[in-house]
Amino acid sequence: MVQRSAARGDRTRQSADRYTRKSQEICDCGGVLKEVDQIGDRADSQRIDKWLHIACLFKTRSKAAKACEERRIKVNGVVARPATHVQGGDELTVRRPNGHFVNMKILAISQRNVSSKEAKFLYEVEDLPLSEEAKELMELFSESFKYEKPKYKGRPTKKERRKMEKSRLIVK
Repeated sequence: MVQRSAARGDRTRQSADRYTRKSQEICDCGGVLKEVDQIGDRADSQRIDKWLHIACLFKTRSKAAKACEERRIKVNGVVARPATHVQGGDELTVRRPNGHFVNMKILAISQRNVSSKEAKFLYEVEDLPLSEEAKELMELFSESFKYEKPKYKGRPTKKERRKMEKSRLIVK
């Protein structure tokens, strides 16, 4: 039994050494170790949800991922999933909760969280001149996205029921 456990220990040590050697070979670039993404040649790219969080556009990474799932983020005109990779130079379109669209260009990618002052250097907001018609359309769209919560919960009172019946008669 002692021999078996020793053999197992040797095997695990050997396999661990083998993996560390491989990772060093992949990461070693002229004596400087770089963080390399698992995708291979996309070392200069990053997941969109992670980048949105690092750039201080969303408070948490999970909120950034949720925004991607809600189809509020577009990368180069295509709706982005949370695992979509972005690079410097990509065009981003973000729909804010108020319905306004913000176009921005990615200037840099950071592997670590940075302060909000430094995060502003990661992207550039592109302001597009809008015509009067476009502004009116944006206002209409923003109003359509608003959700009004009903004032009452559960069963309506007699007063609320009469008010609802009155509004139904007006519509007919």
